[in-house]
Amino acid sequence: MADSSLQTLQIFLISATGIPRPRWSLRDGTKTYVTVDEVLSNARCGSTLSAGNTTPEWREMLAPFHLSHSSLLRFKIYRRWPILFLGFNQLVATREISVAELIRMQRTSSDSVISLAMSANESTAVLNLSLELQDLTTSAARAQISTMTERNSNAAVEISRNRSNTFSLIAVRLGTLARIAQPFAQLHPISEGALTLVQKMVGALELRLDSDISLQEMTADVYRVLAFVESAELVPRLECLTPLIHETLRCVVDCIRYVCRRDTYGALDVSRINGLRDLQAELKALELRMFQALTLDVAHMTFRTERMTSSILNERLLAKLRPVAMPRTSGTHHRTTCFPGTRSNMHAKLIEWGALDATPNVLWLSGPAGTGKSTIATTLADTLEYLGYLGSFVFLNRDVMERAEPSALIRTIAHHLASHGDGPLTEAIVAAIKKDPYVAEMRLARQFEQLILEPVCAMSLPARPVVIIIDALDEGGHGDSQRDFLAVLREGLPKLPKHVRVLITSRRDGNIAKSLFNLPCVGEHDLTKESDIHDDIRTYITAQMKRIRLKHPQSLPSSWPGTHLINELVSHAAGLFIWAVFACRHIAEFDPKGRIVQVIENTIDQGGAESLDYLFEKAILGPSWQLPDSAMILKHVLTVIIMARNPLSSQSIADIIGTDVMVVLQSVSDLHSVLNVDEYGLIRIYHPSVRDYLTNVTRVKSAQWFIEVETGDSYLAVQCLSRLGQKLKYNPMKLDSAIDFKSGEYKRCFVWNAPHYDAPASIKYACTTWIEHVCSVRRSELLPTLQKHIAEFYSSHFLHWLEMLSLMECSRDAIRALGKLHSWCLGHKGTPAFDSELCDLVYDSWRFVNTFSQTIEAHPLLVYDTALPFLPKNTAIREILSRQHALGVPEILVGGLAGWDSCLYSMNRHKGIVRSLAMCPRRSDIASGSGDISVRVWNWETGVETLPSFGSNGLHDHTRDISSVQFAPDGASIFSGSLDATICCWDSATGVLKTRLVDPATPAVMHYAERHGTRIHSIAVLLDGNLIAAGRRDGRIAMWSLKESRREPEMDLVGHGGPVFSIHANNDRNILVSGSEDATVRLWDVVKRTARVYRGHTDSVTSVALSSDMSRITSGSADHTVRVWTTNSEVGECSILHGHTDDVWAVAFSLDGEYIASAGKDCKICLWTTSGNKLFQQFTSHTGPIYSLLFCDPTRLVSGAHNGEVRVWKVSETQTVEDEMLAFHTNFVTAVAISNGGSLLASASADSTAIIWNAQTGHPTFPSLRIHSAAINCIAFSSDDNIVASGSNDRTVRLLDTNTGNVVGPVVHFSCEVLFLAFFEHSTLAIGLADDTIVLWDTLAHTQTLRLTCTPHGHLCALAVSTRLGKVGCMYSRPHGTRGLMLWDATTGEVLLQQDFPLRADTADSIHLEGAHIAFSDDDLHVNMRYHYSEDGCIETHAFDLTTGLEAPAIAERTRRLYAQNAEIYQKDTIIMPLPRDFRTTDIVRCWEVSGGVIMVGMNSGRVYAIDLSHAEV
Repeated sequence: MADSSLQTLQIFLISATGIPRPRWSLRDGTKTYVTVDEVLSNARCGSTLSAGNTTPEWREMLAPFHLSHSSLLRFKIYRRWPILFLGFNQLVATREISVAELIRMQRTSSDSVISLAMSANESTAVLNLSLELQDLTTSAARAQISTMTERNSNAAVEISRNRSNTFSLIAVRLGTLARIAQPFAQLHPISEGALTLVQKMVGALELRLDSDISLQEMTADVYRVLAFVESAELVPRLECLTPLIHETLRCVVDCIRYVCRRDTYGALDVSRINGLRDLQAELKALELRMFQALTLDVAHMTFRTERMTSSILNERLLAKLRPVAMPRTSGTHHRTTCFPGTRSNMHAKLIEWGALDATPNVLWLSGPAGTGKSTIATTLADTLEYLGYLGSFVFLNRDVMERAEPSALIRTIAHHLASHGDGPLTEAIVAAIKKDPYVAEMRLARQFEQLILEPVCAMSLPARPVVIIIDALDEGGHGDSQRDFLAVLREGLPKLPKHVRVLITSRRDGNIAKSLFNLPCVGEHDLTKESDIHDDIRTYITAQMKRIRLKHPQSLPSSWPGTHLINELVSHAAGLFIWAVFACRHIAEFDPKGRIVQVIENTIDQGGAESLDYLFEKAILGPSWQLPDSAMILKHVLTVIIMARNPLSSQSIADIIGTDVMVVLQSVSDLHSVLNVDEYGLIRIYHPSVRDYLTNVTRVKSAQWFIEVETGDSYLAVQCLSRLGQKLKYNPMKLDSAIDFKSGEYKRCFVWNAPHYDAPASIKYACTTWIEHVCSVRRSELLPTLQKHIAEFYSSHFLHWLEMLSLMECSRDAIRALGKLHSWCLGHKGTPAFDSELCDLVYDSWRFVNTFSQTIEAHPLLVYDTALPFLPKNTAIREILSRQHALGVPEILVGGLAGWDSCLYSMNRHKGIVRSLAMCPRRSDIASGSGDISVRVWNWETGVETLPSFGSNGLHDHTRDISSVQFAPDGASIFSGSLDATICCWDSATGVLKTRLVDPATPAVMHYAERHGTRIHSIAVLLDGNLIAAGRRDGRIAMWSLKESRREPEMDLVGHGGPVFSIHANNDRNILVSGSEDATVRLWDVVKRTARVYRGHTDSVTSVALSSDMSRITSGSADHTVRVWTTNSEVGECSILHGHTDDVWAVAFSLDGEYIASAGKDCKICLWTTSGNKLFQQFTSHTGPIYSLLFCDPTRLVSGAHNGEVRVWKVSETQTVEDEMLAFHTNFVTAVAISNGGSLLASASADSTAIIWNAQTGHPTFPSLRIHSAAINCIAFSSDDNIVASGSNDRTVRLLDTNTGNVVGPVVHFSCEVLFLAFFEHSTLAIGLADDTIVLWDTLAHTQTLRLTCTPHGHLCALAVSTRLGKVGCMYSRPHGTRGLMLWDATTGEVLLQQDFPLRADTADSIHLEGAHIAFSDDDLHVNMRYHYSEDGCIETHAFDLTTGLEAPAIAERTRRLYAQNAEIYQKDTIIMPLPRDFRTTDIVRCWEVSGGVIMVGMNSGRVYAIDLSHAEV
């Protein structure tokens, strides 16, 4: 019962002011949000993120609260900003206030806006909001309560006098309700179901009441709550009360079930008494609410408001499950229920099974196609939902792509349970999602355990069962997907508690029967053995014949068709409801008298399945098949309907076939007996048995309408490609790119010329499914046609296709689809589907969308503007795709991809060093252990994480870095070793801790750990998983037997003289290899405890690996070498591999023993051939040290790095030794320069290196030149391009010969840092210093010729020279924000011009400049300046006329023609080319230079881009 003082409070959040500024610069991506908490109940709602540091705006309505005037609300303002891939929150202001005070403040406000002062650390923040309140009760309701109470008291007297037949009286009232509810389709089934239950239990329950006073009281409450029935007949809008009546009847049925189960429990304990009291309290609350509802029309809305409040708060979390829509209504998805009067006994049995404590708790409803499994399941779902027992109803459907696979069923069931279940179940599922937001991406076994099993097991015994219905299990999934789901069911169903019921319907398919058969929790019910099936079919046929007779009153007598003919039809149906349906449809079409006789005579000797084929043939056969053209159209229409992955409209079918829509409509009319057209115009087959018939060559008598599946897929693939070829083009929606990148992320912000434009449904279907159809074809005779059309599509419309997918917001699907197409192109059993040229094209396209996925997804036009220019020049696809861009493609001189990086996937979930990797022997899984104290499990084929992280979540988990991980040989367990001296064993399917081999919390083990200084660096599994070894810091190798429960090691291998950093073993043998700080490698016989010692390294051995045949050992060392040892000689022959420039921390053998991989502190991976020990390949795109390596198959290598990144690499047999990516700088770029001739480019970095680039090849002319001892600030070319000068924080200037890369002349030293450089035409170099002076230096004489001083209190910002005029210019800034220009005579040092210019009006004094630049114009008539403000990034430009000394605004505007900012290239303040975020998601521009149409850009990550825009239309 709702308190009369309770109100619905909604808060409209407007804005905030006065929020303190952050203490550090947060230029990119800073956002603000607000949370509101009800202090006592912990109810919470929150706002969306709003940009703005100090004055954010939201203007949004928050979720409603249900509270009283005395309730206390807590407002909090948070600031959120991104750092790398993470988001950080900071609480900046808070305030607690009562609802009454808020209402008072709003009433006294002139504009109804509340300005709420917040408590902040540095200043007073103000939150602006308004309120809306609505009473949950009204005075009219209270006026009627007394009357209803009097009536209830009379009911109590009545039941006290008639206790002996209490349930009979309850049944009378339920019968009355069933009668008056009959006109209402949603209300009648539940009232009838409740009546059935009561009537079934009346006799047994009456006896139980006499001996139990508590049950007598509750039964009286049941009778009293049903008192509304007497008044319900007088209510004209009874259907408005349907939800409330449902709720009341649910509670009534729960009470009846409680009485029914009373003798099972014996004496009432405390928990049972509490349950009884809860039911009684709920009955009384429902009684009062019902009486209010009968008086007030608003009561229904009140009830819904109360029920929906909590679900609003969890809606966003549940959306992470990405459930598949499972609509039950007719129309689009055509879910039908049982015909009235049929299946009554079956329905009653299933209701009893679902509502009572029946066994088994899993029921398998089996039967062939057409026996009515789905109609029974849908009818049961409707009834159970009304009763409140339905937890989830899901079904598979081959007609709809998203429901054609079972992989989405578990997360959909979980979403249903959380959305419609009770409070505790919803909270448990929501908690599981909070614990791991990526649980929907996990393996099905983990999804089942975390989203279904754990939540339902955590529930206390609920008031009512939870029923899950899985319909048409045989209709979806094939091969691995179906097997995986069935395996989950077989393992998970027996673990479900008794109150969870599962109904599964399917044909008796072999795989399904094998999975469900013999499970003790599963009971099978074969529909073909139903005794009343013939009576139900007779009822249906009789009703249909009556309908036909009424339709033809003049030609059909009232006695037609007669009992005899109806019995004949029932006999021919042979228990198949679908036969009866099609027979009645066929008879009703034309001449019912003749057709009923025809059907009986032609199926006299056939059973139900065989006679069904006759009906299908008659339904399909028509005069149109006699005409060749019409027959071809009919065949094509039927093929599209049968083979389409989603239902299509007649217009879409016409578009795909390439014909007129009227022709399709005529064809649909000819086939109307086997087709169904819903109210949305979508066409589908009437029943799956129609598809089975048309695609089975042994059943179809006419080849005209036989549809061969692969031929049908091939036809549809070709038609989809043809349709795309006709309609796709560049920018069909005439979009203007208006992208706001200042927030740190791409935002769609289109300018629509056609606001209501939408792609035709046929285009959407073709875009998303053509690859699905192609990959379903295997027959070799169909492949040439497919190859031709795919090649034409790639040559003309591939980029247009990607643009359309981006418009449809499903561009990510292209990665999965093209990956599938590439795998399919490689062929079945090693035979490629297409020629090598097209296979290469498909591979390039897959790598293209994989590499630039973020760019393509961000905006449709970026596929042309950003992704296309960065395509590797040596790929087959680049030239083809360039022709599809009408505006021309910019040329990437530096920074593009030299070829496809061998990195296939990158996984970035760890937040610490990835110290170890291990491969599962039974699945395509790898485990990674990290310094963030977590273990993660990935699928190395897809890059998807299959388990939530584990390792430090529980009380007995690890507390320090995880140093090593290993799988058990059977793949069922994962072992992890940690620097905290513990080893844990985890279940590899669930991530649950199974056991600990070492427990530092145990006193004995603590003593052992302290005595030996233990720290586990590496672990290995031996002897088929019966023994585990651990390399320790104390130089010992400890061994545990997994068959025993001892926590201390049972033996130690002793011999090393320092910490054992790495061990490796062969799982099924007793051989183990170890490497230690003592610079030795040891090969151990574990049984004999003896070791063979290999010496040769001159520093610590950090990593070892043993080949699969145990003939070789490889070791990596801090001496920068890799050594390969042979195990079959006593001495141990050794080969030394030189290729690393720093410590080697990881080594690994390939599975076939052909390659050795090594990596370490120098950030690169080296691949060596074992046959000749030659360097074969290098991967250099890691940005930091690499700690672990693992081969997962002969062509796939996995690496783990310092930044938490796990990468999967492709090992190619033909690739030569060269860098995968250009060797960019390792710190941010500080300066770039373009040579006067344009053939050379230069970049300098804070890593103290300079690189000279060849603009023709895009590669460095020399390796990275480390010529300074500190960060380089500036770089400049001489006028003849033979010299490059660089200035550094090491207070020196150095000159480099661009032809040799050597330093020329003496080093020039200064007393402060060198900030700017500029060459005169001759040998004079202008040098800007940190003391705000400019030195002119003769590079030939090595002497200073002049020193110029900036204006007093002026800070030097930029430097430029004019050779022809002999002038030096600088831009300066002063305190309080003044900017200015100074010009000197380079010969005399005379000041020629000093000009200040004001700040922008809205700019604070404290703001500082970034990107300051000054240059003389080409004609030396003007000097141009530019800079941008750090606060908002706005570009400011100035130009001064050297003749008049005045500003020249028109000239200044020209300087904005090309520049770079954030991560984009601009032309006159318009973004013309965003740089790809795919390489570094948070990268921004640090410096840039323009020469003609070429712009050179230096990035924060150390990357350098040089782009020639002169040939592209921008």
